[in-house]
Amino acid sequence: WIANTMYVVSQSVGFVFDPLYFKRRVDEAACFRERVQTFIQIYFASLAVVVIPIILFANELSHLLFGSKYPNIGPVAAILLAASYIRVQYPFLAKQLLFKKKTHWLPITTITPSLAALVLTPFVVPFGGLTAVSWLVLLAELTSITAVGLAVLRYEDLEYPTAASAILILVVCATAFWAS
Repeated sequence: WIANTMYVVSQSVGFVFDPLYFKRRVDEAACFRERVQTFIQIYFASLAVVVIPIILFANELSHLLFGSKYPNIGPVAAILLAASYIRVQYPFLAKQLLFKKKTHWLPITTITPSLAALVLTPFVVPFGGLTAVSWLVLLAELTSITAVGLAVLRYEDLEYPTAASAILILVVCATAFWAS
């Protein structure tokens, strides 16, 4: 529920951001790329400030929401929240491919990591159950966002603040690891 809410909010931000983004890209507005990077940095830093405490208290929140019905769901929720944090960043990178009309990369960068996670699932379940599968989901999201970034680089420089986002993703994932 919380991860889905984060995704819905990010989609809404994207819906507001998209028309401006595509108009400014067509117009080649001065300093637009720097503004995009600044916006993305502020947005994902703000999102991390919200997500990290939720991850840290995933066990408590799960107990509060579900009682003893799902006693061990907290670690899974923490990992899936971190995966969702990565996932909501994908559209901001994908916009560059949409603008360049290189949309053939989008299914490649999403379906391939998802299929790999699906194929690996039966092998990791005996070792870690649902928690291990959650880590596979996170790894698929990380692979997906990396792949779309590499696809963008084939055509132009990233408008995405790579270093800042990598640090935030690392912090969020480390928090999930600690909480799980």
